[in-house]
Amino acid sequence: MSGLGPAFSNSTLAREAAATLGIVTVTQQTFTRSGSNLTLNGPLVPAFDQSTIPYYNLYFGDTWHLKPSITLTYGLGWALEMPPVEATGKQVVLVDANANPIDTATYLAKRQAAALQGRCTTPKLALR
Repeated sequence: MSGLGPAFSNSTLAREAAATLGIVTVTQQTFTRSGSNLTLNGPLVPAFDQSTIPYYNLYFGDTWHLKPSITLTYGLGWALEMPPVEATGKQVVLVDANANPIDTATYLAKRQAAALQGRCTTPKLALR
């Protein structure tokens, strides 16, 4: 596409044409971090986490034939899913700009209060 001139190669039309034709014009690389201070790793260092989600499920069911033409089927189920646990202790927590954990109910209440006043709040959030 660059053979069509500099005006075309920098235009929105050129970007749209490239996207339509499936031409990769912008590349990306993801870097991982490690350690408690989140030190940036070098290129191509893989991210690895081993999380376990304790899950317990119990189900009881039965079928009772009241008559040959009437069948009653019933059951009772119970499930418990615990929060995930990472094997090496690398838990992720949503924090604010001061590294304080975010309480979901408080965060949503603040957003609602701002919205009711016609303000938009976009606090800085991070994962730690």
